[in-house]
Amino acid sequence: MKIKLKQQGDIAIVTLTGECIEGDHVQVHQKITESLGNGGRDIVLDCSQLQSIDSRCLEALLSLQEEVADRLGRLVIGDCSEVVDRILYATRLTSRFDREASIEKALETLGAAA
Repeated sequence: MKIKLKQQGDIAIVTLTGECIEGDHVQVHQKITESLGNGGRDIVLDCSQLQSIDSRCLEALLSLQEEVADRLGRLVIGDCSEVVDRILYATRLTSRFDREASIEKALETLGAAA
């Protein structure tokens, strides 16, 4: 799995590519925590290129969502591949995450210009 991190003001745009499986949850958690340590407050996840996500990665995202909320920020999924969308639906996590149809919409939701 590849993780790309782009900072836009106090918003980190995190792009996940490939499959988020096995030990990848540690890398995801570290990268997003790193962006929070660099002054970031809000997170936009771009999952449009994510081909699969396992339960450990989902748990990591839920944990990160709580960490971001503790810092008075938000974690928003800004784009989602069809496969990941089905996984979120099957695990009944669709209501646990703020979601938008695109990265631009997610940035607008967080009050940033795309």
